[in-house]
Amino acid sequence: MGTADAPVDSGVHRYVHQSGGDGSIVRARVRRHRGRLRADRLRPAAGRPLSQGEDRRAEALELDDGLADAHNALAFIIYKWEWRWPDSEREFRRTLEIDPNHVLARQWFGEFLSIQGRHSEALEQFAKARQLDPYSTPIRVDHAAALVRASKADEAVAVLQASLKQDEHSAALFNGLYNALWTLKRNDEAFEALVRSRTLSGANQAAVDDMRDTFRRGGFEELARYDVVRLVEADRAGRPPAAYFSRLALAGTIARQYAVIGDREQALTWLEEAARRRDDGPLAIRTASYWAPFRSEPRFQAIERLVGMPHR
Repeated sequence: MGTADAPVDSGVHRYVHQSGGDGSIVRARVRRHRGRLRADRLRPAAGRPLSQGEDRRAEALELDDGLADAHNALAFIIYKWEWRWPDSEREFRRTLEIDPNHVLARQWFGEFLSIQGRHSEALEQFAKARQLDPYSTPIRVDHAAALVRASKADEAVAVLQASLKQDEHSAALFNGLYNALWTLKRNDEAFEALVRSRTLSGANQAAVDDMRDTFRRGGFEELARYDVVRLVEADRAGRPPAAYFSRLALAGTIARQYAVIGDREQALTWLEEAARRRDDGPLAIRTASYWAPFRSEPRFQAIERLVGMPHR
């Protein structure tokens, strides 16, 4: 993934983008606290006390325990990229203990619970987040995704369609609508939502025309074949194409498309690569419907063990 600070920078970027807070303070505090957690974990793992140098490092990396923003950014980072589920949950709960009205913590904690299949808890967090910020597009997008995971795709469609009346130029809302409609097998509507999402993300008319021709020939399976060629090329070139996820999620996106196609070997190969890169793809393994046919596969089960989500 590049440097050791890449997860910190990505997590803090999302914090700053969504909250408008002071990223420099949070970044410094998160790095210190992240180092302290790692130092703390050496004791049981190694079965010995920390050395004098390690102990000084742990002491130097102490965090002001009352800074909710740093706890929240850390919680996001250590679940999203390090898959340390109990540590992350403690940090989210500490954030909300300090500030029960921390809207970004409610949103991110909701996503954290949702991808584990803890649906009622997740939807409770999103309800509180939306009470705190009724007009946030990112919260509505994540709330809708949680509804889809909870087998409430009809409700997700209603949330997204209402949101689009207020923000008709949001690629993220249209992408969420595509996912919800695709789950409901309302394929023609799902395709039009996908076209809108990609157009708003920068796809040109020629690309849209190619998409339409491909979809007419063979629906979403053929479109997945069309997409995967371009995604693999983009991955090799080191730059994602317009209208797709960042490079940090590209391998997981390729894995999903191979799963839609029905190419089990390539789907698992790219999911393993996504796990190696620590991108978002493996976080969907418990709740995404397209992974359901793979759950008896030994390679898939190995990825589940690596991701290490707690048992429900």
